Amino acid sequence: MRIVARDLGMRFGSRWLFQGLDFAWEPPSFVSVTGPSGSGKTTLLGVISGSIQASAGDCIAETDENRAPSSAGWIVQNSPLLVSRTALENVALGPLFRRVPQSESLARAEQEMARLGIEHLANVRAKKLSGGERQRVTVARALASQARLILADEPTSSLDAEAKVRVATALRSAADDGALVIMATHDKDVAAFADTVFDIGQRTTR
Repeated sequence: MRIVARDLGMRFGSRWLFQGLDFAWEPPSFVSVTGPSGSGKTTLLGVISGSIQASAGDCIAETDENRAPSSAGWIVQNSPLLVSRTALENVALGPLFRRVPQSESLARAEQEMARLGIEHLANVRAKKLSGGERQRVTVARALASQARLILADEPTSSLDAEAKVRVATALRSAADDGALVIMATHDKDVAAFADTVFDIGQRTTR
């Protein structure tokens, strides 16, 4: 899989969020998309996933089907959880959705929850979790899916310093294991875990 953008732009009304974006990202790699609030970081993730149509240019996933992937692991702010299910059951939904057997899905869920320091929440129902705990459950669910593409929208926004490092390290590990991780963030310390920092405002990379 290779995500390629050529002269990509997004406009709302008469205002352009971004214009002229060109990039080619492929696994294994960790990309941080940075920029000021309102610059279109979240929108860019939607364009990459295929859920949002760009106003200009092209963004394609160079796969066998030559189309945007529908099986990306998504980490979004305020991601919905099944509130009557436990945290462990919610995390296991990631691999279950990809048709991984239940026993393996639960094992993956336990592993990712331990990696993120929330294994003690395994049997707590989602409706009783705090905002930061819910966010880490969402991250664990995406990582447990072992998707080749992981799209993360501000995955550390509600977390304290220790939890931020755990999440950033886990995303780093997913990339090292072969995934393409694309993360939108305004946190420079978290962005520093990536291989590439793409400033959507300045259209520059390092």
